[in-house]
Amino acid sequence: MEVPHADPQREALRSAIHTLILQQVRESCEKGKGRLSVHFPEMEEIYSSVAENILSRDLEISAEINTETLCGWVEEIKENPDTLKSLISEHM
Repeated sequence: MEVPHADPQREALRSAIHTLILQQVRESCEKGKGRLSVHFPEMEEIYSSVAENILSRDLEISAEINTETLCGWVEEIKENPDTLKSLISEHM
């Protein structure tokens, strides 16, 4: 049985969404606290883990989602950063 290869475009879009969420998580955590990641390098791993949880569990963005939907998520997060604010708050 042949295993299908991942779609590079879909993976790139999913990665872009993860990065956008990660940036928002970092900003949310570091407001008023300085740059925690400078003092605690493990914070980057925590931020990434929170971003992945939001991506896969809360938003349910999996490898099977089509590229049009992923493009829509990228645009929505870029245009309206408050879209994920409540989800990020729940994880903090």
